[in-house]
Amino acid sequence: MCGIAGLVTNRRIGPVDHLCAEMIASMKHRGPDDHGWLLASNDNIATGHLPAANFPPQVMMLHCRLAILDLSQTGWQPMSRENGRFFIVLNGEIYNFKEIRAELAKKGHEFISTSDTEVVLAAYAFWGAEAVSRFVGMFAFAIFDKKNNSMFLARDGFGIKPLYYTLVDGTFIFASEIPTILLYPGVKRDADSQALYDYFIFGASDHRPGKTLFSNIQQLPAGQTLTISLNDPTNLSFKQYWQPTLTASDGLSFNDAVVRLRELFLESIALHIRSDVPVAAALSGGLDSTAIVMAMGKAMGEGTRFATFSFIANEAGINEERWVDDVVQAAGVGNFKVTPKPEEFAQDIDHLIRCHGEPVFSTSMYAQYRVYKLISQHGIKVVLDGQGADEILAGYLYYLGARVTSLVRQGRYIDAGRFALKAKNRPGVGMQIFNFTGEFLLPRNMHTLPRRLIGKPLVAKWMNSDWFANRGVVMQTTRSSQADEALREQLLQTLTTTGLPKLLRFQDRNSMAFSIESRVPFLNQKIVDFLFSLPEEYLIDGEANSKVVFREAMGGMIPQSVFNRRDKVGFTTPEQSWMVHMNDLVEETLGSNSTKEIPLFNQSELQKNWQQIQNGRRPFSRQVWRWVNVIRWAEMYGVQFS
Repeated sequence: MCGIAGLVTNRRIGPVDHLCAEMIASMKHRGPDDHGWLLASNDNIATGHLPAANFPPQVMMLHCRLAILDLSQTGWQPMSRENGRFFIVLNGEIYNFKEIRAELAKKGHEFISTSDTEVVLAAYAFWGAEAVSRFVGMFAFAIFDKKNNSMFLARDGFGIKPLYYTLVDGTFIFASEIPTILLYPGVKRDADSQALYDYFIFGASDHRPGKTLFSNIQQLPAGQTLTISLNDPTNLSFKQYWQPTLTASDGLSFNDAVVRLRELFLESIALHIRSDVPVAAALSGGLDSTAIVMAMGKAMGEGTRFATFSFIANEAGINEERWVDDVVQAAGVGNFKVTPKPEEFAQDIDHLIRCHGEPVFSTSMYAQYRVYKLISQHGIKVVLDGQGADEILAGYLYYLGARVTSLVRQGRYIDAGRFALKAKNRPGVGMQIFNFTGEFLLPRNMHTLPRRLIGKPLVAKWMNSDWFANRGVVMQTTRSSQADEALREQLLQTLTTTGLPKLLRFQDRNSMAFSIESRVPFLNQKIVDFLFSLPEEYLIDGEANSKVVFREAMGGMIPQSVFNRRDKVGFTTPEQSWMVHMNDLVEETLGSNSTKEIPLFNQSELQKNWQQIQNGRRPFSRQVWRWVNVIRWAEMYGVQFS
């Protein structure tokens, strides 16, 4: 796990020694163990492990290393093999590197290190761009081909690892994080008006492939490669090498699906615990994290003890400590807990915002942030996490509405009614089942009146709606469905656009802020392809129970108390009490001169809304956090709202 950055241009720029130093410093939290650079031009090339080069390059590659595999100097980057033709910087891990290494060794390739980075470089030298489809892992990497004067970039199929880029005066700049890109002179800091609208109203971000909240900074979409020639760095050649698809199963029985899913999950866990440093797990007490902990114990062998880390909320309705304790006892593992206080959140808020480079949708990201901080304090570098499970196993409550929609679209009206009544009785659902269903049944352009009736309008008084309208912003929901199998369609959408991408971004920034490699074993291409081939009722049954096939696959492996859970909590925080406790900070932010200068706000309405919330005359809204987040983000990064 690392931070990478670089540039490609058709002219010499620089010297760039100060730029190298600044960009590396901005990424040190991603990789504190070593810092390397490469500078190259048509007649000169140099590499080193301090940012001290001093000649004008056409290519720059930077690397901050978090050593996980091959802790020796043979794993340092930028790495070069194949007689000095190729140079690579890699962020991430290739879990099946041992198998690929063995295959290449049979073909005569000799290896110097035991790192996965050298395997990626050798695979690219042997198979070319097609090598990417062989990798099982999370990655974003860049390979400079000195012979062909080109740069090849790739990102894993789910977008677990980030890769941002922009163009400035014909120069292509890329990096693992947006703040690193902003260090390059001339990078524009204009906010994307559509992204801002979607964020405020729906809490959406990273949902438009390739887009960010900065209109001039893009990200390489998941499952794509990008090739750039030094002759014309503005001519970007993209290729999609993998994406999840919905395919019908071949009549597989439920019991056979249970057996196969168990096999695939245990295989994925075995790959994800490969490491030359100790591996831990994040444990919430839910089905997904519990399954990971129990499977890790099985894969590591009887008697193996490892650490788990948990966020414990201090409000009864969202406290999962009793299930955490059940799992810890059953697995025989160590456990460390954190319960953040509101005053701690107030102290950390600016660091949290700075870490992410873009706003985050709720304070639940702070709970995750504190778990990773706790992990770092115990000297752990690698942790397994359950991210992605809800998106492929239909774990969120709103998927129940998608299932009702499927039954309606298929003409099974009686089944739809019965299912809705069952879903209504699930903890945390109630009458929301009808709101969930309406979101999927109604076309996007018919959501205005229903959302107003339930108190979630598409336009609010605190918004300067003219500012958004004048910029062509489309004011409609990001969630709807047209397919007969609405649940399967929604799973694909949340995996690729509306759900998972933002959660992966939050997880990457929170973990890397504390130099932690967070691995997500549910996001395995074999597992996703298999689950997306199954009938909807294998995921949500007629009793409105979710994750049915996986729950059965874990039967006998996880504690019965977790197996029987029907509620959905996740990383839920006491956001209202936190924000109310931070009243001084909120009032200072909403009343600041910076807020007055942001044209998309009606500042007096922001302040009025907050006072009404404080006085109990208006229900609390998550938009309060989003206002504060955007205002402080804009101050921090000099965001422009032109």
